[in-house]
Amino acid sequence: MRIAMLALLLAAPAGASELRELCPDRPGLNTPPCIVDKGHFLVEAGLAYSQDRDANIINSEQDYGELNFRFGLTRRVEAFVGWTAHTRFRIRDRAGAVLSGSQGIGDVLFGTKLALSDPDAKKGIAVSIQPFATAPTGNNGIGAGAWTQGIILPIKFSLGGFEVQLSPELERFRDKLNGGHHAVYTGVVGVGHTFGPFDVQVELYASRDDDPGSRTTQTIADLNLALAVGENMQFDAEVDAGLNRATPDIRVAVGVTRRF
Repeated sequence: MRIAMLALLLAAPAGASELRELCPDRPGLNTPPCIVDKGHFLVEAGLAYSQDRDANIINSEQDYGELNFRFGLTRRVEAFVGWTAHTRFRIRDRAGAVLSGSQGIGDVLFGTKLALSDPDAKKGIAVSIQPFATAPTGNNGIGAGAWTQGIILPIKFSLGGFEVQLSPELERFRDKLNGGHHAVYTGVVGVGHTFGPFDVQVELYASRDDDPGSRTTQTIADLNLALAVGENMQFDAEVDAGLNRATPDIRVAVGVTRRF
């Protein structure tokens, strides 16, 4: 499956001229406001590893095949489906002995994105709105365990030669201990700059989960690097550092984006 996906990503370039700049949703924690060209696909694939340590144990997660498929429906609207093909959790002690673990597939994410500003404008503020939902397809304790819904307001603008991105987000999750629901509030701010074919971005992320059984706040700082290869392909790498005890210590990810 992974070999077939790589062959697909390296296939012939998109055939239309005058396409927009490539619009990947990776790397990083922000959501871009740009829209995939009408009639074109954007395929994104990646691998990730995260780890969290305390005085006695080490929690780790490996994600294989973080897949995102996006399709331009109109000049202002795209649709997308995302899925993690395989996730593996392990809990080890400090000596390296495995105490427990699980593995399986992840939830399916799907939704649309609508450009509120002109997606072909070269200047000014770009703004979109992105409603989405996740279907509980995960198994073995992987995923949210129930349907979730949410909405993101991606924003991007230029400031003194730098690109600034914002992604305020609101999600609705099922409570862990009862049949009710609660809100999760997330905000991301990023600043990036392009150096030739390379794009470098730093971000700050904060998310508040108001589950009545265990309210938590996660905070992250990350560094992202993207390398453009022609007009239709990008390779990327990302490093996330947890800034508080409720957040995994570190996460690293690599991936590729291809337009068709």
